[in-house]
Amino acid sequence: MLSIKVSKGCYLNIEISDSTNLKQDKAAYIDEVHKALSLQLGEIHPVSYTAIQEMKADEIRPGR
Repeated sequence: MLSIKVSKGCYLNIEISDSTNLKQDKAAYIDEVHKALSLQLGEIHPVSYTAIQEMKADEIRPGR
């Protein structure tokens, strides 16, 4: 019998103001996002992406 494990994956793009967070802060945030998603969705695929895009404050468009 063939057994197939299906896992959930995700891609998030998060916009932040440039030069406001250290590299370690962004890495810790990504880890926490993945933990929170796993709690809500169940185990997520290890190849799930969270991209942090640093932008000038006047370029960030909330709610788009």
